[in-house]
Amino acid sequence: MEIVFFSEGNQHTRFFKPLLDYLIKNKQNKITLITLDETDELIKDSRISRKLVPKNNIEKIKILKNIEADYFITTTPGIGHSYFPKSKIVPSNRRPKYVYIFHSLVSPNEMYLKNSFKNYDLIFAPSEKIKTQLSDLVSKNTKILVSGYFLFDSQSSHQNTIGNSKNILIAPTWGNDGLITNLDKLEALSILHAQHKYQLTIRPHPMTFLDKILIRKLEKFNLDTSNEVKNFGIYDFLITDFSGIALEFYFFTRKPTLFIESNKKIKRKIKKAELKLSLIENEMQEIIGSKFKIDKDYNKYVYPTIFDSEKADSFIETFQSKKSSVKYVGEFLLEN
Repeated sequence: MEIVFFSEGNQHTRFFKPLLDYLIKNKQNKITLITLDETDELIKDSRISRKLVPKNNIEKIKILKNIEADYFITTTPGIGHSYFPKSKIVPSNRRPKYVYIFHSLVSPNEMYLKNSFKNYDLIFAPSEKIKTQLSDLVSKNTKILVSGYFLFDSQSSHQNTIGNSKNILIAPTWGNDGLITNLDKLEALSILHAQHKYQLTIRPHPMTFLDKILIRKLEKFNLDTSNEVKNFGIYDFLITDFSGIALEFYFFTRKPTLFIESNKKIKRKIKKAELKLSLIENEMQEIIGSKFKIDKDYNKYVYPTIFDSEKADSFIETFQSKKSSVKYVGEFLLEN
């Protein structure tokens, strides 16, 4: 079996690497890696038969249009767009089936571009709720299976790691209108929590590092450049806006999030039929933490609260619907 993995870089590689490891371990599959990041950690992996690092967008498109494989697996949405084309190789039965793996737990409706999921043959959804929310966003030929969330598979809980540490993690969404670009609000948060003897650390979204000017401005703060969840336990709580990192933080620590009132990154206007949906990134703000209006509630919600821990636990456990998400997906691909 020939399998292609496509990655934008290390921030995406970490989500599918457990599946890549499983497929190599359980069958002698021929693996090709296409990565847009020349520092991608998988480039050094000797088990991968072929590694391709396009030098520019033209080369990337040429490679993608000439893919021949059984499966093309990625965490990047938008396959079929001009910037992310499908294989044109002939005959057509030599073209791969396109598989999407989620790298975030937010709903797929507002925070993704139009037709982000339409052209995939197979999508592994982290939960039944996301599967339902995808139903109007895919083609009639797209198969959606509930797999759980890869990141929750191989990691252990860190909820008992260093309590009352007086450390706070700020990890906002990526985008021009989000909290990460509002230096005045970040400064206000830093001053506010310093008064309560808290040390703030800012973890920019990996894509934020592409904005070198913004990163230089952020260097006045204590920065965490890691993408890992291993150090979540050293923080008392998380501050974010609509980022799905809040769900990961709660899963691993059972600690709350302070949700800053901010402009939501809306990439697509939802249809009338979708208005009835309860979007995860909105719902989580009522379940696993507290909302905070930085201009008004300076002292009211300094420490966020989870009012119903059973409800919060039930909410997060819907994303771990399989004992082993990786095994479930791996077995499905090998048997089909």
